[in-house]
Amino acid sequence: MFDRDLKVCDWKKKNKKNARIAAGMLAVALTGITLFPGTPDVTYGAQLAADDLQIDDSLPRGGLMETVTEPMVSVISDGTRTMNRLRSIGPELRQYDWDCYSSDYYYSKLSTKEQQLYERLDAACGELLTSEELNAASYKVRSRSKTLTRRGTKKVSCLGLTNEQVKKVQTLFIYSNPQYYFLNTILFTTDDGVCALGMYDAFADGSSRARATEQVSERLEELQAQIDEDGSVFDTETQIHDLLCDELVYMSGDDVLSDKTDPLFTQTIYGALINGETVCAGYTKLYTMLCNAFGIDCISVSSTDHAWNEVRYGDQWYIVDVTWDDTKNREKFFHITDRQMTAMDQNNSHVPYSFYDGIRPVADAEFSGELEMLSALKQPQVEIEDTASGVTITMTSDGGEVFYTLDGTAPGEDDRYTQPIELTDGGTYIVTAVASGEGYLSSAYEIFPVRIAGGSVSVASAANVSGKKIKVKFKTSKSFSGYEISYASKRDFSNQKSAKVKSKAALISGLKKGKTYYIRVRGYKMDAYGNYYYTPYSKMKKVTITK
Repeated sequence: MFDRDLKVCDWKKKNKKNARIAAGMLAVALTGITLFPGTPDVTYGAQLAADDLQIDDSLPRGGLMETVTEPMVSVISDGTRTMNRLRSIGPELRQYDWDCYSSDYYYSKLSTKEQQLYERLDAACGELLTSEELNAASYKVRSRSKTLTRRGTKKVSCLGLTNEQVKKVQTLFIYSNPQYYFLNTILFTTDDGVCALGMYDAFADGSSRARATEQVSERLEELQAQIDEDGSVFDTETQIHDLLCDELVYMSGDDVLSDKTDPLFTQTIYGALINGETVCAGYTKLYTMLCNAFGIDCISVSSTDHAWNEVRYGDQWYIVDVTWDDTKNREKFFHITDRQMTAMDQNNSHVPYSFYDGIRPVADAEFSGELEMLSALKQPQVEIEDTASGVTITMTSDGGEVFYTLDGTAPGEDDRYTQPIELTDGGTYIVTAVASGEGYLSSAYEIFPVRIAGGSVSVASAANVSGKKIKVKFKTSKSFSGYEISYASKRDFSNQKSAKVKSKAALISGLKKGKTYYIRVRGYKMDAYGNYYYTPYSKMKKVTITK
């Protein structure tokens, strides 16, 4: 999901999901609001044609398996590595090709605690996706009146969240990250603040999952090779839409729901890619995956019996239902509004779950023909530098100007980037950046967190002790995972050496008699992926070695 180091997608034609190459969105026309350059007008409230209002009861519905929460009774195994290696989470887990297929849109709309759970789930799933040595965890769960053994991801903390919030985050995560094809629709929770995601038994074993991952990657490569990206954004998306309609076959709801174990993996991209047969969940997740891989912002939306997509052009979102297009009238449900969909679906299959309220973008503008001709700008490049006082963010663009926000909202024309951004206050910043220019659609969203640890650390004492050493003690305003102490013989710390310690004291050795050294310290914490983030450095202390 997130990474400050360069990520490459082997099958991606554009730099979409790259935590050093970030992008956002460009506003399109809104009545009474000044437009960014190069944005065509959109039409609001146009009258629907009479045939668009016809209700078709033969349209597919009912093949979607709802996410079901099952209470966790006990942990049988938390997942094992076949070679008895220690299980750990490190930053390298997010340096994998699959990240380009996900969407971080919903993540940016969550509360801080919800975002933390989302990241923990992502770290756990990323570990499973990239390691053939790691087996799934095993749990005893209550399913209706029975106690069953289920396989799943390792358990993670969800303290501070209600059961409703946990289910919301779990469901949004599954649909926003379709690359995790091994996840099913079962959600695990406990009363003591931990949760996990269910997995298909077929993918529980690490070596079996590795073979499946290779199958999925090869099939994705085949599909993406059929997409020509040289045209407009609309041309690229249309190719993706038509390719899925040509490649996939819809399975009836009765066929799918007759076996709750879902042996054909219809609720995941695996069934769609490998078997070629699926239901709305497979269509929706694969569409999300391919659109995002080609730099088109696309999200999934679900209800009690259906799933569909929304795509973004400028600051407008449009409904796309590939399932219904494939099974009835191709492109009838391609770039339509909420009002149009409501008029055509009186069975209410497109009424989203209530947890989408306030976070799902409204589709209220009719699609303009002018949008069909526009290409999108490349994403701006974002560099994040760790500094003594916090974090510095630098943004550049190969075309147009860069706009950004730090709170996960969409950048507007008043959010122009003009100089490096210096962040010093503790907290989590949800960065969204965009390249905007005349005659182009804005680049795709890139959303990622930048963290500075709150609180402060100061050097309480620093003294030369025998053996050409310095004994350092420090005090803190709050607790941290650990501390990083730096020392240098130059006042500007250009030749500094650093070490991480767990206690509030350190002994620096290997120094030279007669030399003066400068010492400073800062606290650190770790995110779900194992990345460090820091407080600003303390004021420095100066010590001369005399013994």
